[in-house]
Amino acid sequence: MEKRDNETIDLRTADPNRLSARDKILRTAIILFNEHGVHTTGIDKIIADSDVAKMTFYKHFPSKNDLINAYLDYRDKVQFERLERHTIKKTADARLQILGIFDALDEWFSEPDYKGCAFTRGLADFGDHPESEAFKSVQRHFAKWQEFVRNPLKAVVPVKKLKVALPQLMSLIIGSIVMENASPKSGIAKVNKKLAAEILDN
Repeated sequence: MEKRDNETIDLRTADPNRLSARDKILRTAIILFNEHGVHTTGIDKIIADSDVAKMTFYKHFPSKNDLINAYLDYRDKVQFERLERHTIKKTADARLQILGIFDALDEWFSEPDYKGCAFTRGLADFGDHPESEAFKSVQRHFAKWQEFVRNPLKAVVPVKKLKVALPQLMSLIIGSIVMENASPKSGIAKVNKKLAAEILDN
């Protein structure tokens, strides 16, 4: 993901020597959590790979939970910036905005480190602790997704169809994310874009 004007810097590919200590730690967490999972990645490994002192780590992130919350906030922000770039910042046509979601997914899936979604994994990672801030972040993320799809959809389909079309589209979106992780380079985003068009047009 290249840096675009007014968009969040891609910490994964940023030069660590040019980052603040906090961003170096967050960058390391993003890479390790994506590769190995949140629960199997220990703080000592993050500190070592970040090349920061333990005291520096705890200054910025008093607990691993604080780091996980920052990680989820970052992933949420980056994902919706990408979505906006392919939708509301690209066209005023509501139908094309919805279809543009699948172009955003296709771009995401093409990244070499794509290993699924932090939030779909988060349903299992944090589901045993529904009171945790991490699980609440997961819930907020999916609520944002629903609204992101619902807003243009209201301009495309009649009200009576909205209750059916919204979960259908969300199923195609979340299904794409899971399927691409299970079967890389499947082209599922393009396939489901065509199915989404059929939902909108019928």
